Parts: sequence; C-alpha cells; structure tokens
Amino acid sequence: VSGKKEYYTYSDKYLIEKHFDESIPIYHWQNKSYSGQFYSQGKLNVIEDNHKLKEYLNLNKPFLIIIPHKRVKLIDDNSMKLLKEIDSDFKKGIYLFNK
Repeated sequence: VSGKKEYYTYSDKYLIEKHFDESIPIYHWQNKSYSGQFYSQGKLNVIEDNHKLKEYLNLNKPFLIIIPHKRVKLIDDNSMKLLKEIDSDFKKGIYLFNK
C-alpha cells in the first residue's frame, strides 16, 4: 500500500475533497474527526444522535453526512432509508440526503 493511499484510508480527506463543495452542509455522525474538521475548513458539524438526525431530515434540505461503517447500525432504520451512500473508504461512508 502506498503512503498516499494508506493516508486516504485513515482520513476523511478523500471523502471531503471529492464530495464537499460548501453548497450543502456536511456532518459527521456522533463526533468530529480532526481530519474532517481540517479538510472541510471547519465546516463539518456533528449530528449526535437519532433525535438530531430526524430533526435535520425533517427540514427537507439536502446535506452530506459521514458515517463510520461500524456505527451505521446505531442509526434508526427509517432514517437510514432516506440516506443514499455516494462513496466510501475503508472506515467510513459519505451519504447524501436530498429529498
């Protein structure tokens, strides 16, 4: 594994650089990562729990959310059905809500 590819595997850099353009908000499920904050230039916010996620979904405004694969099971099934995975890496996926 090359150093660059390995770096992308353990960082939010790839997902953010490829999909975030500031036209819609970006969130991270449950906590912020250092790399997510850095590569989004501080624009990455947190959705802490299912209650907050439902609030954002009910606004009917598009957003991106980065979700670690191991935490997908913590998200309510009905909410997950509204999120479309648009890309992923070894540890996380990035999802789009666009009603």
